[in-house]
Amino acid sequence: QDADEESLQSVRDYLNETIARHGIEPENIVDHRMADISGQLFGTELELDPTNMKVNSPSLYENVRWLSFVPLSDYNRMTGRNCTLAPDEILIYPFKSEYKGDTLSIRGTDLNFRVKEHLDSFPTGGSFAVNVVSTIFVVVPDFTETLAPLMEMRTESGGELLEIHWTYGFDTEADAEMQIALYNDLKEHLPDPEQIGMEGGARFIFE
Repeated sequence: QDADEESLQSVRDYLNETIARHGIEPENIVDHRMADISGQLFGTELELDPTNMKVNSPSLYENVRWLSFVPLSDYNRMTGRNCTLAPDEILIYPFKSEYKGDTLSIRGTDLNFRVKEHLDSFPTGGSFAVNVVSTIFVVVPDFTETLAPLMEMRTESGGELLEIHWTYGFDTEADAEMQIALYNDLKEHLPDPEQIGMEGGARFIFE
């Protein structure tokens, strides 16, 4: 969902208050904005234009990548790190894929990044655990300025090429009755929350 930090904070406050009211202690919290885009990866270059993609190539699905951009401020807050990035630098973490390049470019734009660090882990959330498409998490210095060229791009049908949303998720060891009560309470007040069961507890994800 598109939202500025002020509106996100109001939803975050509501979630925290509701969770506390149910006597539940959230664990492994995932809380970040994200912008997604997909294309075919050729070396260190991502192709977005369908007319330039190798549609009939046997390597079509092998080359498909889902890029998920996360702002540096959100990454630092989630991980407790204090990373800094120059305007053309990124942090990168391939999920269900490999990426060893020192640069990343997006064809058709002036986005040419230098990889400052290849991350060993990333606090993933949402549907990534069941996503069959290889994903590359890309931490960028600033959402608005860095991704401006992609925000202006449109699909053939006129829709936005870049999908922007916010993910808030957590694990809990609360018993089943408490989990169901919390889920039902939140479902009445939040749009389309998705509950994903996990071994040893439950994970609540709101996107």
